[in-house]
Amino acid sequence: MLNKTVFHKSFGKGTITSQETTAGNKVYITVDFGDKKSIFPFPDTFKTFLTTEDEELKEIINNAFENQETDGRLSGGSFVDPPIKTSTGKDCQERTVYAQTNAEFLNSEFGTNYEKWYKSTWEYDYNTVVWMGFVDGKERDSWINFWSDKDHTVMIEEYNGVDGAIAERAIKYPFRIVAEKDFFSYTHKYYVRGLFRYDAKSSTTYQHVWRKVV
Repeated sequence: MLNKTVFHKSFGKGTITSQETTAGNKVYITVDFGDKKSIFPFPDTFKTFLTTEDEELKEIINNAFENQETDGRLSGGSFVDPPIKTSTGKDCQERTVYAQTNAEFLNSEFGTNYEKWYKSTWEYDYNTVVWMGFVDGKERDSWINFWSDKDHTVMIEEYNGVDGAIAERAIKYPFRIVAEKDFFSYTHKYYVRGLFRYDAKSSTTYQHVWRKVV
């Protein structure tokens, strides 16, 4: 693939300058657009951001997608869900919590004792986090979160950046307790929506699908 020409819908013409395979057998390519370089997951980026007119590269891309499908059939999917260790009691029940900060919310609902907690995630157990974020369709730090249904059973995360490695690193835990923020009123609220599982089969590098299980 090295030195092959590709096209990005925003950055224009670029050249593949390197490729790297991680320990987990994920492949990333670096593309030089002249004034900037960007890293993309291969071959998934050719479903979204990149195209090519090079016939040899097209064949490589098609073969890579076919291998993905074969691997998925043999393994039963590219992602194996661990058993749910999380309690299905109060922690996952739908409720509205009044709190001014993430620390106040965590202290109230999960028994922590933080003065400050600025992160949007907090580890609940080895495969689950409490996720505290906005789900309003507005872009923040290259991410857009929205509900795909009115019953809040499917949440979509979209990454609008160009670095696919960043998007994939966001999926560190397969389960999350979603606590949707509402900070537009004087009294801040957290809407606890329940326990959600990452749906790997319905997701792509740049769009993550989370489905409610509890």
